[in-house]
Amino acid sequence: MRVILHGEEDLEFRDFGTPSLDIQPEDPAAHYSALQMFATSLALCTYSILVSYGEQIDVPEENMVIRVRWGYADNPMRIAGIDMDIQWPELPESRLKAAQRAASHCTIHNTLAHPPPIDTRVNA
Repeated sequence: MRVILHGEEDLEFRDFGTPSLDIQPEDPAAHYSALQMFATSLALCTYSILVSYGEQIDVPEENMVIRVRWGYADNPMRIAGIDMDIQWPELPESRLKAAQRAASHCTIHNTLAHPPPIDTRVNA
């Protein structure tokens, strides 16, 4: 999978069938760190769901591109919102609404929509 870092909060994903992770920063100041991994997980989860849907309706996904952008909020520092734009040129327009519904079934998407409690312990 190719990951194009347009910026610290703006990633594009394509070539999902590639066996390795190819990270290409457009912005020399951009780094692939924990939050970029988080965005990658969301994109890959959504892609997996859409591939399954595409197989059911016999629509290939080779040219699918997913772009994930986010912004931050303070107190506490966190991601304030995520915008995921999916370009799937092979998808017939008559299937757009169904694909939108399918994309929302990603486990990570649902976890963010219904956050679990998090217990953190530091041990010595």
